[in-house]
Amino acid sequence: MKTIYIVAIISILLAGCAQENLNIDSDNDGIYNHIDACKNTPKLAKVDEHGCALDLDNDGVIDLYDKCKNTPALDKVNANGCSLK
Repeated sequence: MKTIYIVAIISILLAGCAQENLNIDSDNDGIYNHIDACKNTPKLAKVDEHGCALDLDNDGVIDLYDKCKNTPALDKVNANGCSLK
């Protein structure tokens, strides 16, 4: 009988720890680590529901660093997100 109580107490304590760990957001992007697909988003970057930095024109340069926000599709871009043409 004592074994059952000990197991129950340990289970309750571990469940509390597990719940506490679910509320951690290491990169402070507003998405908890356990559902964050991009664990190290840069500070101040806007993110999607998965915690990944936005790149609205899909040029490979996240919006935080993108100087040319509306690069045409399929254009090759420089590090600033501007077309190389």
